[in-house]
Amino acid sequence: MAILSLATALGLFMSTVSAHLKVLKMGTTVDGTTLPVRGWNSWGLQAAGYIEAFDEVHVRAQCDQMYSTLQGKYSLCGLDSGWSRDGGDENGIIQYDEKKFDLPNFANHIHSKGGLLGVYVVPGPFVSDYNKTIKGTDTKIRDICNHEYGFVRCALNYDHPDTQNWFNSNAAQFAAW
Repeated sequence: MAILSLATALGLFMSTVSAHLKVLKMGTTVDGTTLPVRGWNSWGLQAAGYIEAFDEVHVRAQCDQMYSTLQGKYSLCGLDSGWSRDGGDENGIIQYDEKKFDLPNFANHIHSKGGLLGVYVVPGPFVSDYNKTIKGTDTKIRDICNHEYGFVRCALNYDHPDTQNWFNSNAAQFAAW
């Protein structure tokens, strides 16, 4: 009963979820696997206080070691938060911090090893981007935000149709990198 009460308090039931939420399903990938992607994530460096080691040189060394030692058993090289600039471009699209990473170059390197690059994003646009217009729309970022929730980000209104446009513009940018 305690778990049910906790789940209710946290709003973990479908009745509280937006009608626009899409549920992911597990299936077989193109290469025939049903296994989850396995790999390394930078959170260990960051959580242990090695913030000065959170840059492309150090992360590349970690991922290269994983690829050479584990030889195809682990494929994901993941960047936890902290790789982006504080604030997006003119449309509020998340941008990488050039002082830490050259993400297109880094992605090419990871792909050349047969790996996948993952990037963690704190959910929502930056509060500093409130007055910017979402790419391809006339909607300001502030119009898709309910309130600020911390980490200098806004809590999104998932019922607003242009919220998906903000996500799409970021996904297109990530894919271009």
